[in-house]
Amino acid sequence: HGIRFSQKEPNAIFLAEDLNGKHSLNIGGTTSSVSFDLELMIGEASKCGISKCRFALQRNMNTLMEEWFDSSAKVPLRFYVSSSYFDKNSSYTVSVQWLRPTENQPQPVHHHYYIGQ
Repeated sequence: HGIRFSQKEPNAIFLAEDLNGKHSLNIGGTTSSVSFDLELMIGEASKCGISKCRFALQRNMNTLMEEWFDSSAKVPLRFYVSSSYFDKNSSYTVSVQWLRPTENQPQPVHHHYYIGQ
């Protein structure tokens, strides 16, 4: 489960697409950067040990793309961030910041993990 970002032309438009190739959308940025938030929600495990999970791409607190999936509560979930760029004449950086839910939100029955600004 995940999202791939690419920039087809050197403009301020980035393509976000799920790894299954079923959903995609364009996100505006600058010619050299784009910012967004990623959310991983892990629901409480059922009596059978299955947690309902949600992985979402967000911007300005709006969900742009999401994917729901089941996960075994007995197997830890892993979150990977990777990057690659094949044009040797260009430079790029990737920065990640983990965010916790805000203090004034009611405590959910789910665990939320955010990456963003």
